[in-house]
Order: sequence, then structure tokens, then C-alpha cells
Amino acid sequence: MSSTGFVVLPDTAAAGEARAAVPWEAPQEFPHASGRPWLVGRWSPGDLTVVTAGPVRLAVIGICPVTAPRLTELAARIRTVSDVDALAASLPGSCHVAASVDGQVRFQGSVTGLRRVFHARLHQVDVAADRADVLAAMTGAGIDETALALRVATGGFLPPPLADRPLWSGISAPAPDHCLVWERDRVRQVRWWRPPAPELSLAAGAEAVGKALAGALDERAPGHGRLSSDLSGGMDSTSLCFLAARRVPDLVTFRWGEAEAGNDDAAFAAHAIGLLDRAEHLVVPPGELPLLFADADRPVDPEEAYPFVRTIARTRYTARLLADAGSRRHLAGHGGDELFTPFPGYLHGLLRRRPLTALRHVRGYAALKRWPVLPTLAALARPGDEAAWWRASAARVGSPGQRFRAA
Repeated sequence: MSSTGFVVLPDTAAAGEARAAVPWEAPQEFPHASGRPWLVGRWSPGDLTVVTAGPVRLAVIGICPVTAPRLTELAARIRTVSDVDALAASLPGSCHVAASVDGQVRFQGSVTGLRRVFHARLHQVDVAADRADVLAAMTGAGIDETALALRVATGGFLPPPLADRPLWSGISAPAPDHCLVWERDRVRQVRWWRPPAPELSLAAGAEAVGKALAGALDERAPGHGRLSSDLSGGMDSTSLCFLAARRVPDLVTFRWGEAEAGNDDAAFAAHAIGLLDRAEHLVVPPGELPLLFADADRPVDPEEAYPFVRTIARTRYTARLLADAGSRRHLAGHGGDELFTPFPGYLHGLLRRRPLTALRHVRGYAALKRWPVLPTLAALARPGDEAAWWRASAARVGSPGQRFRAA
């Protein structure tokens, strides 16, 4: 189990037994206003900010550029745990938020799903944590074999909500847009975030995204050491490099050299390198990288099976190389494709709402991915939904001549 993590407990006398089951020796602890244990765990330095405003206790755990005085001002406006909605939506960065308000308790992760929330029943009390394996250690939970089989059958990449299902029995996880709210010893899930109405123009939306990215990168340089960033030549990592270089011109950039001559990322990366003339640029040729699947038998994290085992040795090699170059914090463009590149599943609904627009998009995919146009349109026109597809695929598993394929 990881050496860091934390547990959230309700403000009840019965939570004392659950507190005794935490899996760390000499953990750190923050109490409710009542004096009962609230947050119990181990944190890395600088990962936790806890403030008090009367009967309110408010904690931000993770990456969030908010000062303790500012967080105290925000905490002073809270009267019930419902008031945390606006506060949580306004906080930049990637963090968990926990609140204890005169006996009420609330806990949530990030709406992106990167900071997750888990909960389980222990000693007649609902407890929560930021890691599923922490709760598994507390409750003695075993592996959920059905959830594991789903991961194996699809190569580890499942669509929501199946992707959010923990691999431990008896442990649940709310959707990222839901928080946990305790009513005494029982917890319930409450939706706290909804996507905003699509009312901005493309230009206004792009400006808002740019400001959000710039704000996220402000003050990202570590307190000591250097800041580094991926520079693959793609749009997401390249944009981050230029934003970061505004504040940290002596940035360290990194990329793996291309193994395929037809990959044009190298040309874009070289152009960017020429413009980032004050940065140090590290490029590792393919021949110097560890082989694929090297170190595959070394454990990564017991919370869940790691989906990128084939490149884990290269990731470790990269981390050592950047550390040797003085980097103490590294930026990457992960998530850019998920935010700005729609997955083709949207075509199914688009065909029914705007068939001519859908046809133009299908022709674009045909040119980009060599999809045959008529069979693609026939597949999109078939009735049914994703749930029906899963049921039909499950019914065919093991049938002679049938091969299961993930969506």
C-alpha cells in the first residue's frame, strides 16, 4: 500500500473504532470541532491546507494554488455543507476538498476524476478515503473478480461508469461530479457539479481555456530545483511548454525520439525548440530507451492494475533522467486529447439530430482513419444504445466463431 493517503471520518462517537483501523503507524490527524477524528493519514509536504472558521473545518488536499488566509475567508462564508458547491467549483488545480460543518461532513474529489473518492462500511460506520487500497486494508476486502474480469477483457480501458468501479469488494466510488455527505454514520452521494450551458462562442471559449491554463501554470516552479515539461511536438505538451516558459524561461524539456520516420512530431518539436532558446532540451533516441515490457514484473501500485505496463520501464528511466537534470516538478499534456478531441461515439446521436453534419464528419473520419463510409453509416444507423451493445457482446463471449471486441 502507498505510504501516503488519508481517511475521512464522520463526526460521531462510533467512528472511533474505524479510526483504530487506519493502516499507518503514527498517522497525522486533524479533528472535527468536536474533537473527534476527522482526517487521518499521511501527506507529502505541502499537499494539505487545513483552516478553521468558527465551527467550520475546511481542508484542501492536493495541488491548489490557494493560500491559507484566502481559504479561511472562503470557509467563513460556509454555513452548511451545501455551501461548499460554489467554493469547490471555483478552486483551481487538482485537489480533494473535505469540510466539517458543525457535525455535518462532506468529502469530494476533482470533477476530472483524477482525484478520486472511495467509501466503505466499517464497524457500522461509513468511512471514506482517497485510495481504494486504504479502505481494503481497513476492511479486509478482497479483489472484486467481476470488476477485474472487465478490465482484463477490455485491456484495462472501460467506458464510464464501468471504468469507475473499484477492484476491491465492498468498496464504492461516486461519480466525479458527486460528493459524499454524511448524515450521522450513514453517507449519501450528492451531485455537486453540472456542465455549464454551451453558451460561449468558440473564440470566447478558447480565451477562457487559455486563461485557465495560464493560471494553472502560474507559480508551478518548485520551491527548489527546476521545472521540466514534455515536448513531444503535439499541440498539448507544446502549448504547456510555451506557457511555462513565460515564468520559467530556463525550463527543461523532454521527449522520446521517434522510432518511425513518418512521424512528423519531430519537425514540430524542433521548431518549438528553436523558439525556446533559453530552455534545456533533452531528447532520448529510441535506441537508448529500455525495451518495451522491461520491468513488467515490478509492482507499480497495489491500488489498481497499471494499464501502461509495456512502457513502465521507460517512464522510470525518464523520471531518473529528469531528476539528474535537476527537475523536481514535471508537466505533461495528458488529458488534452480527452478534452479537445471528441471520441467518435458522438456520431451516433449526431446522425439522428443533424444527418448532413454527421455525414460530413463521417467522411472526415473516412479520410483520417480509412473508415468505409457506407458500412460506417450502416453501423451508426442501427438501433440500440451502449448498454444493449454490452449485453449483446457478453452473450457472444465464448460462442464458437465469435470474438469479443471492446467498444
